[in-house]
Amino acid sequence: MKKHLVWLLMLCSVFLCGCSSGGSSRELEHLLVVQAMGMDQTEGVLTVSLASPAESSRELPPRRLQGQGSTVTEALGELRRGSSEKELFLPSVAVMLLGEELTEEDLSLPLDYLCRSPELRMDIPVFTVRGATAASLIKDTGDERRGIVELLQNRDSLSQDGESSPDLSAAELQRRLEAYGGALLPALRRREAADGEAVAVEAAGLAVIRDGRAVAYLEEEDAPVARLLLGRRPVWTETVENEWGTRVTLEFSSPTLRVEPRQTAEGELTGFDISVSLTAALLDTRSQGDPGGEELDALRETAERLILQRMSRILRLSRDTGTDFLGLSYYIIGKGSGNGDFLTDRLSFRLAVNSKLRETRDVREDRP
Repeated sequence: MKKHLVWLLMLCSVFLCGCSSGGSSRELEHLLVVQAMGMDQTEGVLTVSLASPAESSRELPPRRLQGQGSTVTEALGELRRGSSEKELFLPSVAVMLLGEELTEEDLSLPLDYLCRSPELRMDIPVFTVRGATAASLIKDTGDERRGIVELLQNRDSLSQDGESSPDLSAAELQRRLEAYGGALLPALRRREAADGEAVAVEAAGLAVIRDGRAVAYLEEEDAPVARLLLGRRPVWTETVENEWGTRVTLEFSSPTLRVEPRQTAEGELTGFDISVSLTAALLDTRSQGDPGGEELDALRETAERLILQRMSRILRLSRDTGTDFLGLSYYIIGKGSGNGDFLTDRLSFRLAVNSKLRETRDVREDRP
């Protein structure tokens, strides 16, 4: 709430300045409120893309602009010169998109700019664009009524667990890289549209960042468990099938995480014991009748096995890439800022999942 209030005060101050100078509404009409920014770099050329929402009151479509240069400042200068009919207002930027090539080469340029720019806030959420450039995502998504700004306003609906918030800001990304040498950066990609529909956006997993660049990706199906291992409390659904072929939808919630390092008497780290407790709610079933006790026990075992498989896959990727993107060094007594050097082949993980399965009536059965 506080950051929204600050943004409103900043915007109001600009409006008041325009009015006091005698320009009145004419000055306001010449202010382009930018809410999304994208960055790409190809062969040393930096492309900065900007987007503003549609103006329904004047029936104006979303604005999409691009500028190029060797630096961000130079690219923005080209944008300002090319948008002579409007003054660019950048403090309103609410999301930053980074193209895949830039993310896989070097994040220092966009992160340094975001953390040092007097025009942009340090709490701007940052996403990488998987399989494409940020420019193409801004340019090609949406239609004449909605652009990338409108499509990203409800980001919670994009991800499997509805928990892309709290978003990863540039400042938090920088902090995690300095503290642990690694981080997980949320990824987006375009979702191809059916005939007559606008191109949309969907969550595309998490990019594993090490040494300032993306070295691997976690798929979207693993994202909720990865957030769980980061100490967050995601809520997400899964459709699973038990040994009798019954397909059901489970909602996982209320997770708790416990991480304990294992060390020898000499203090050498040998591994981690990681346990998770959570609730699995039965939302609906595709079989006839309600499941009995034996079937509920089988479903609980299936749910626990699914979480264990994903935990193992995530931790194996952390060890294989030598990237402490889960911040495991935080749990090591006497361990300072880490760089993942403790993630060796000799390190073992003992995993445990304990779930409580509860039945929840599917309210859709009561709908006419």
